[in-house]
Amino acid sequence: IVLHFCADLKKKGVTVSQLIADIKTYANSGEINFKIEDKEGAIEAVKHYFTQTEKVVKMMDFDGYRIEFENWWFNVRPSNTEPYLRLLVEAKNETLLHEKLDQMKNILADYE
Repeated sequence: IVLHFCADLKKKGVTVSQLIADIKTYANSGEINFKIEDKEGAIEAVKHYFTQTEKVVKMMDFDGYRIEFENWWFNVRPSNTEPYLRLLVEAKNETLLHEKLDQMKNILADYE
């Protein structure tokens, strides 16, 4: 079925990349690294702040945390080989993304 769909797109002059470009996506921070020695303390501070101030939709706690909220989510985890904390944030729009990133950076500033 997928191959037939792609063949039909090709007949219409539409590439798969053009089709994918129309899909709405979240605003994404990309991976941000913070040089932090107390990685566990920093991770727990971020987790504590956001789980106390917002309604958590889903939380996973392997190799750090992935915590999802209604309009955004984040993944924070320690590097196993370097003194870095790795952070990725996605939100429904750029404004919300920057708001959440600013909040996280303020929390993490105490650990840098």
